[in-house]
Amino acid sequence: MKTAFLKKSINGLALIAAIFLSMTVSCQKQETDLVPPSSERNFSTWAEVFESYWRAMNYNYVFWDIDETDWDKVYETYYPRFEALGTYSMSTFEEAGALFDELSANLVDHHYTFMLKSTEYNYYVQPSGKEIATRDYYHERMDLQQLVDNATAGVGSGRVVSFEGAVSEVNGSDMLAMSYLIDDVAYIYFSNFYWTYLMLYSADLENDPLYKVYENFFNLIDNTPGLKGVIIDVRNNGGGYINDAYYFYSKMMGESVQPMWTRTKNGLGRYDYGPWVPYIVNPAADSRKLDIPIVQIADLYSVSMSEMSSLLVKELPNGVLVGERTYGGLGMLMGDFDYSYAGEVENASYWIYTTTTMSKDLHGNRLEGVGVIPDIEVLFDEAAFMSGNDVQLEAALDYIESAMR
Repeated sequence: MKTAFLKKSINGLALIAAIFLSMTVSCQKQETDLVPPSSERNFSTWAEVFESYWRAMNYNYVFWDIDETDWDKVYETYYPRFEALGTYSMSTFEEAGALFDELSANLVDHHYTFMLKSTEYNYYVQPSGKEIATRDYYHERMDLQQLVDNATAGVGSGRVVSFEGAVSEVNGSDMLAMSYLIDDVAYIYFSNFYWTYLMLYSADLENDPLYKVYENFFNLIDNTPGLKGVIIDVRNNGGGYINDAYYFYSKMMGESVQPMWTRTKNGLGRYDYGPWVPYIVNPAADSRKLDIPIVQIADLYSVSMSEMSSLLVKELPNGVLVGERTYGGLGMLMGDFDYSYAGEVENASYWIYTTTTMSKDLHGNRLEGVGVIPDIEVLFDEAAFMSGNDVQLEAALDYIESAMR
């Protein structure tokens, strides 16, 4: 009998979720000079819409040194095509949207989303979805209800004990989380990295159902005799707050770890970058300093903070990443910039959502558009999963069992 656990579907738009902070501008004077008052930047033609968009990307996009798109060629090729559409009109709205889709098809930023807005409806463009569909291990998203059903079947058989689960709205999206003990291993699954938001803004944290899942996980770590290891499951996890590294992972670390380097744009030129700076996660004051295996399970749909945390786990002395190559959106986000360069015509404009920092791992690999490679590759087997056999979870458990011998 199916367990009616997921009362609402997990929001697919959470795929591109990351930290939402106000975007700052490195040089306010330049910004003021470049962008006239809103009353003077209303669009009247599709060529003006395109030129505004092209300049916004030219100044702000952080991946120009690795992106193979020839941005000058894009201008030469597409300006005449937008110009041919003439005056801004809903009659040519779909044609304009299709051109934006076409010109951005190969952008490497796997957070990038473009929305052409109108008073009637919006046109969305997200190239990364097309890219991942070309991978030889591509599959549909894991069925989260089945994930829950597999766990509750384990409760019924006695293999899974101390189960705690919840699905609740956090920060405008549904978050599913569950934790339990399986084969003397503490397991936790969560669909978003929203622990930071929960800790800071929950009206009644101690009684919050998601916090009970979090608390249960750490109680299992603290109070299970002969605990063999921990499993952190971030499959189909759309990311969230980078501070979750401190609210979650640092509580299991014995020493500071640097999983990656980051840098940002610091000027208007395409290649005006700041220095590479280390991203370092320090152990919490109340860290358990675990010396048992810490295994993270990730899949094709693990993105953003799911990938950054996967790099962190890979760098832990007792950490291992199991599963499949991740989505490939490793940058941090600090907002969008529709307010900076977009104009309006009868409340119509565009919206650009793009990474504002570039990342690379400690080996110098820039994994944007590529993803994080697991230490132990185990591809998702949908047929087995739907019949109750989660081969990726079983592989993680097998690794822990072998490591403890």
